[in-house]
Amino acid sequence: MIKSRRWQLIISVLFILFCVSVITRGANKVEENTGSQVREESNQLATKLEFIADQSQQSWVIEKSEDPTPVIPRYVAYLNIRWYHGEPNDPNGTALLETSAGKSLSDLQRDFIRAERAIVVNSDRTGARTGAMPGRYSSQLEDFPWGRNRYFLFAVSEADAKKMAFALVEFLARRGNTNAQRRMKNHIRKLLDVQKQTTEKVAQAKEQLPDKENESTAAYGKYKDAVKNSIYSLHSLNEVPDELRKTIFDMNKMLDTLNIEIAGSKAKISAIDRYASHKDVLNSPDLKGMLAQMSIRENIELIGAETRRKAILDGKKHREYLYGLYNHRMDLVKDCDRLRNSSALGARDLRAIEKELAELQASRAHSFEVMNNTVTIYPVRVRE
Repeated sequence: MIKSRRWQLIISVLFILFCVSVITRGANKVEENTGSQVREESNQLATKLEFIADQSQQSWVIEKSEDPTPVIPRYVAYLNIRWYHGEPNDPNGTALLETSAGKSLSDLQRDFIRAERAIVVNSDRTGARTGAMPGRYSSQLEDFPWGRNRYFLFAVSEADAKKMAFALVEFLARRGNTNAQRRMKNHIRKLLDVQKQTTEKVAQAKEQLPDKENESTAAYGKYKDAVKNSIYSLHSLNEVPDELRKTIFDMNKMLDTLNIEIAGSKAKISAIDRYASHKDVLNSPDLKGMLAQMSIRENIELIGAETRRKAILDGKKHREYLYGLYNHRMDLVKDCDRLRNSSALGARDLRAIEKELAELQASRAHSFEVMNNTVTIYPVRVRE
């Protein structure tokens, strides 16, 4: 009985140890996959690097030190980095030594990094302005910071200079831009919102366009029929609007002249009526007869002027009706053009947004790039 219990205890302990082992291996596997994914992404950036040798010497100054024999750099690797969403953290020597590329540096290079200033960074912040990213849809959005950093990585040998470049890229890919990922996610969310709004705008324009085109066609037919039934039937449809504008302008000038003439006739008639009521006029048959003739003459002139005015107004009204039909049709044509442009521009914006989203979600995962994937190696001229 005791032996049986002992075996049960042993089996239980072995089972627990087996479960712990499985769980540990699983956790290690997840961590290994995560780490390998980060290494793979940084390796993808690193494998694209192209090294170019340039014989132009770059200077490096020996600073005052208690070490009588300081380590002297012989080469420098130059990288021009363009970053997005957030400026990278400046790497220090210790951080580069912790990368996989940094661990392969020579002992002399590692000593140089620990003792001297091996990394020089020049930041170009002039590009980090709102909406300043060229060639991207994001230039139309707010809050899209970007810029350039120039890195000079000094090394004791050409091989170490290249490894320093690999170490820098690995650092930037893994830890160099802690805020960029969060900002990039916010930027992607903005792009998705704009994408949704633009999609709805394009769909709305496409939905409205057929109705507007039908309205425009009907308005053109109505205008065409009206012209055929007017005094402009012998004119081409393209000439009619100019003729209408000219005639309406001339009629307005004639109306101004007639209005002045009518006002003058009315003033004269009013004055004659006032004089005709005076006592002297009433007692003089000659004056009374003369004023009566003047009143008749002015009233005839007034009737003639008002008749001409009415005829001009009627003609002007008909021409304004024709011109109104023309303007209405042209407004509908403009609406159709606006809807077509809105649809075309929206489709173009959607293509640009989709392209940028794909880049952001794929190759832009690190929010930076080495300009032209090029690293330039220069010889170093040391001066005290």
